[in-house]
Amino acid sequence: MNLSKRRAAWIGLALIFTGWSFATAPPTPPENERVINAYIDYLKKFDSQGMLSLMDEGVVYEDPTYGTEIVGKESVTQLLSGMEKVLKQMHIVDQHFYISNSVGVFVATIAVTMNLSPDDPKAEPGLLHATMVFVVRAKDGKITRHTDLANYKSLDAQAEIGKKRRTN
Repeated sequence: MNLSKRRAAWIGLALIFTGWSFATAPPTPPENERVINAYIDYLKKFDSQGMLSLMDEGVVYEDPTYGTEIVGKESVTQLLSGMEKVLKQMHIVDQHFYISNSVGVFVATIAVTMNLSPDDPKAEPGLLHATMVFVVRAKDGKITRHTDLANYKSLDAQAEIGKKRRTN
């Protein structure tokens, strides 16, 4: 499947997942549009402190692929601080952003350089690519929900390929 078809499939999944339509959505209040745009700007830079500054105290951070739901800004702060090392190694290769009805959908192909073999800390790092969909919701000028949707199987497959290359 080529990149544009894959991207379209992810966008379709995000739209189905959030349960709304651009055609019938009411306008986004200006304070929510501002906070969603600022949040996505921080997300593009993988700036967790900037993202946290825009979150509501009761924010929900979820990753349906892993079945994870974290509630509360303090818990999300702990999660993101634990991911800081990986976040600093990420960069965006391709991106698209949509906003409607106080919901932002950010689709990005992300590249990260990391150790492909957790069993061998001295292994040479490899470059992984993954298409991710981030869905953020805002209310009263604060981010109230952040959902990550990703194809982790593609990352796992790349890690396995990298691992096999090193052992051959």
